[in-house]
Amino acid sequence: MTMLARTMAPMARVVGPGHPARGRVRLLAVVVVLAASIGVSAKTAFADADARKFVDVHNAVRAAVPKPADYAGPWAPVPPVAWSDEIARGAQAWAEHLRDTRKCGLLHSDTRYGENLAAGKDMDAERAVGMWAGEIDKHEYSPIYAFEPRSGHYSQIVWRTTTTIGCGRASCGPNAVVVCRYSPAGNRIGSAPY
Repeated sequence: MTMLARTMAPMARVVGPGHPARGRVRLLAVVVVLAASIGVSAKTAFADADARKFVDVHNAVRAAVPKPADYAGPWAPVPPVAWSDEIARGAQAWAEHLRDTRKCGLLHSDTRYGENLAAGKDMDAERAVGMWAGEIDKHEYSPIYAFEPRSGHYSQIVWRTTTTIGCGRASCGPNAVVVCRYSPAGNRIGSAPY
């Protein structure tokens, strides 16, 4: 049964065959179905644009990773990441949890993914990723990674083997919290970051 038929069925029982209002009810049903589909499309388009922004700013940071002076072997640029709706759903749920339980305060989740958090006034993809990428000045490349809290957000963004990301955002008035998750997770102690 189509969406239009499901919408029409209850109305057809109220306005039977030959009733003068039947044509108006049919038109109303078509309008309701179209409005619902437009609403879904608008929501999806917004989500897609938001996802694209997160991917683009992450990939700009990844593309800018220079070959370290002491890098052994041939250098290949850090590959771009792609968006994962599945990872994004979990990140969005955690962002909403932080909004609802911590008023957009930060607390890492217990996830198998890598995770970066940011919060502040008008926090969005560019501000959050820009803040994390700003740690590059504190980042010291080593072929064997040892976690460095001063640059852990940056190293997670540029971790070579990370292939997918998903992010979420929740608002608390003028402030917002952003959660980005990374798969496979980076910042693996003893591994090469890139």
